[in-house]
Amino acid sequence: MLISSPLFACPLIGWLLGDVGLGFEMGFLFQLLWLGRIPAGAASVPEGNIASGVATALVVLNQHLGFPNTAITLIFLESIFVSYLAAYSTILYRKINGTGVITGIGGLFESQLVIIKPAILGAGLAFVFPLFKQAFVKKMEI
Repeated sequence: MLISSPLFACPLIGWLLGDVGLGFEMGFLFQLLWLGRIPAGAASVPEGNIASGVATALVVLNQHLGFPNTAITLIFLESIFVSYLAAYSTILYRKINGTGVITGIGGLFESQLVIIKPAILGAGLAFVFPLFKQAFVKKMEI
């Protein structure tokens, strides 16, 4: 099982926000909802994992406002809509990324710089990876 599946992610989010029981409840509800949808290959399925995590956080953080069952129901329905919207955006960014990658690689292989191509790719990777490391990995001070 993936840690991002609602059965694991929702209780974890509930534990982090202070209500494990509600996290388990939301996790079971969302796991049953998205059980039949398997993202195999290039299939476009609703992004239920992200929507369930966000919905769990919203329910746990807003349960003190009163009417907890109404809040769960409304956020549950909203998360279904958001997950289908995210599935549409997944199709959109796959098309955008595919167009850019095909254009870039096609231009690289059509060029006359046969010997320099690996050097260009290596220099690009050597430049990009440190940027990602600096942006996303925290420095550990000893």
